[in-house]
Amino acid sequence: RVGINMDGPHRYRDFDIVRGNANDMACFADASFETVLCNATLEHDPRFWLTLAEIRRVARRDAVIVIGVPGRPLPGRFCP
Repeated sequence: RVGINMDGPHRYRDFDIVRGNANDMACFADASFETVLCNATLEHDPRFWLTLAEIRRVARRDAVIVIGVPGRPLPGRFCP
């Protein structure tokens, strides 16, 4: 289990966090991961399209990619 963060490196339990920018994850080879999680990050990334391209590059062909960004409910559609 590995993550990337601009203020790394860190270790948390069995996770290694490397120092880097998700816009350029050259520290990881192509098709390195079977699962990629990107949560509450892209909304802060002024060049998010580069991060998305890197996620695609480092994910295996049959990888599970989970991306979460905050949303705003539409009045009357999803909440009272």
